[in-house]
Order: sequence, then C-alpha cells, then structure tokens
Amino acid sequence: MTERAKCVLIPGVAALLISSLGERLLWQAHAVAPVVFQYWSWLTLSAPMLCLLLAAGGVGSVWSRHSGGSVRQRIWAAEFPAFCALLLLLVLFTWGVVLDLFLRHALTWQMIPGVLVRAFSLGVLVPALALLIGALPFLPYRTRSH
Repeated sequence: MTERAKCVLIPGVAALLISSLGERLLWQAHAVAPVVFQYWSWLTLSAPMLCLLLAAGGVGSVWSRHSGGSVRQRIWAAEFPAFCALLLLLVLFTWGVVLDLFLRHALTWQMIPGVLVRAFSLGVLVPALALLIGALPFLPYRTRSH
C-alpha cells in the first residue's frame, strides 16, 4: 500500500464516512420535528453538526498520525470531507447551469454569485474550518515509527 493511501486516503475516507453518516442521522432526527421549528432548523442542526465535524477532523488526523503521516498529510486527511464537498458543489452547480440552459428556463444570472457565495461559505468553508479545528490538537505530535 502506498504512503498516500495509508496516510491520507484511508483516514480521509474514514473522516468522510463519519461526517456523512452523522449528518444523515441528524437530518433524520430533525425530520420528525414539527413545522414550528422550521425557522430554527439551522440552530438545532448547527451545534451537533459542528461537533460531528470536529470529531471527524480529529479522527482523520489521528488515524493519519498513527499511520506515520506528516503534519501536511494529517491536514489533508482531516480536510478530505471538505474537499469532497467542494467537488460536489462544483459538479452540482455546473450540472444545474447546463441543465437550466438546455431546458431553456429563464436563468437569472444576477443571483448566481450570491448563491455560490452562500453555498461555498456554508457548505465548504465552515465545515473545512470545523474539520481543521478538530485536527489541530493532533498536529504537533510526532509520528510513531513503524
């Protein structure tokens, strides 16, 4: 197994699975809430989701450290879910624009920058910061020699 797979990809996929499964469980628990709390949904989901992302970043960093990863590799492993979210955002946004142009709907180009900034900040930047904060306590330790 290559060093990249051992120190970045496998711990990164573990962090991605933790964050994805946790988000799925949070959304299922939130779906049974009454409609009255619809406006407070970001409050009820943000604190547990940020804690989950902190834990996922820590797991990715610890696993990478245990596998002998450098500090840079630990950061990559912890930030793997954020990179996947960025890739997903770019693919879905491009697909949406192409599909809208193909179907000849009225695409309002004026709202695209605002939507992109909001989606990037809430879907990529905030989770990336939470993942990095979760990984920070495990970055200064030396790797174990195998």
